[in-house]
Amino acid sequence: MQLNLTTDYAIRLVLYLATVERAAGSTEISDSMCIPRGQFGSISKTLRERGIIETLRGTNGRSFFHFHFVRSTVHFNMS
Repeated sequence: MQLNLTTDYAIRLVLYLATVERAAGSTEISDSMCIPRGQFGSISKTLRERGIIETLRGTNGRSFFHFHFVRSTVHFNMS
């Protein structure tokens, strides 16, 4: 089975969050999991809209996001 690149990056992002079990910044995640920063925003947006992750705004007017894992179990339809 072959995954497209966007799906691969999404799995990496969720895997990282599940592993660290804490909120993590986008730079930390993209650097650790080799996810291009240009694609990170659209991938995280899709995961947020699907209820898989939650996005939080930073304090002091900073324009960065933090992510943490929302669901402890995720079901995938492979059909």
